[in-house]
Amino acid sequence: MASTLTPEQIFCKYDVNGDGVLQKEEFTRVVDDLFGILREEDIKALLDSVDADGSGEVGLVELKAFLRMCSTETQTLHTKSALIIIDVQNDFISGTLANADPTTTDIVPLINQLRSAMDVVVVSQDWHPHNHCSFVESANDGATPIVTPAAPYDPFALVTLAADADRPEHVQCVFARHAVQGTWGAENHADLVVSPTDGRIYKGQKPNIDSYSAFYDNMKLNDCGLLGYLEEQGVTHCYCVGLVFDICVKSTALHGAEAGFQMYVVEDACRPLNRSEVESTKAQLAAAGVKLISAADAADLARATKGKEVSLAEFVAMANGMKAATKIEKKSSASPLARTPATQRLPAEASPPPSAPLQAVPPLDEYMKQHIPGIEAEIDQFLIALLTTRPENSTQFMADYFSQRTGAAPAASGAQGGASPPAINNRPPH
Repeated sequence: MASTLTPEQIFCKYDVNGDGVLQKEEFTRVVDDLFGILREEDIKALLDSVDADGSGEVGLVELKAFLRMCSTETQTLHTKSALIIIDVQNDFISGTLANADPTTTDIVPLINQLRSAMDVVVVSQDWHPHNHCSFVESANDGATPIVTPAAPYDPFALVTLAADADRPEHVQCVFARHAVQGTWGAENHADLVVSPTDGRIYKGQKPNIDSYSAFYDNMKLNDCGLLGYLEEQGVTHCYCVGLVFDICVKSTALHGAEAGFQMYVVEDACRPLNRSEVESTKAQLAAAGVKLISAADAADLARATKGKEVSLAEFVAMANGMKAATKIEKKSSASPLARTPATQRLPAEASPPPSAPLQAVPPLDEYMKQHIPGIEAEIDQFLIALLTTRPENSTQFMADYFSQRTGAAPAASGAQGGASPPAINNRPPH
């Protein structure tokens, strides 16, 4: 069953009452099909470990996190940790976007020390063209089309980028030119240890859209390659470090949590750009189930679980001790990310194929996004109506809602060609 279905399809299959979460009975059926019949007390302990927010139910993200650890072939659960090093580049330390904190370089030895505790290391870098849309210079010289331009702009101004064929109109913060491909400012700090075996991400290469996260660009139109790489490596837990805490580290951690990874931000191995944003950033991370941790504790935790494989019985025995203390998103609809209507997204061929697919056909939710224009906007409106109405039969309510709202089944959209973002482990393009 589970080996041929995506987590989304497993969730839909077992969410019999269609309420958007797995009740205890529904989750029990998942576990029974994966591992065989368990004792009642074992089911309870397992549910407690998976149900990170203590609601007594399992949401989609919680189920994803559990399934990442499962091997139905060996009837075991495993953990595998990844260190995600984000933007420890010269321009963000002493260059054009130099950090005001004089202790910023102190994060470098901490990051280096964490490497040996991890199974996998990924190094992510901003890698912008000279005329990138996030540069204040591009806004002032007209290289970036802006709605109602009012140059000259100062660094950190907010501008509204005009829509183009790739993406919709949206607000962009402009910074001093930084991390330009092939320059000293784009290089990693000289003391940062980087191995040829590390996974590499080069983000923000398209001139017309920025990418804070190492998973996706800011409009979630292009996949940077990190998700597929982590899945290929069998990673379950991610530890984010680097620069800056309140922008790129935060965005990467939120995307990772949405994808069902156990996400940690190593607080003392990061520095913020704006100290006034630290507390609100912590609140956003906590709301998405991302845990803050020290470098020392991260190293201990990663070493304790490094390459660990346990039987289900052993996992159940440890379950109460493993219970997470913070909330993980209950549903994909509760994502901290702003959603973009599918009609404004790049065509399917413009994004790279998913790495290590779980089956021959694409995941159901991705297929819908690619082929049904406006589906995400419609889903957002439906969820608002659902939460407001709280019907007894949510499945019938959904059918009635979309029938009344659309009047007919939506038509499939055509696909066009386009450029793909960089693949992980490729040499940086120049």
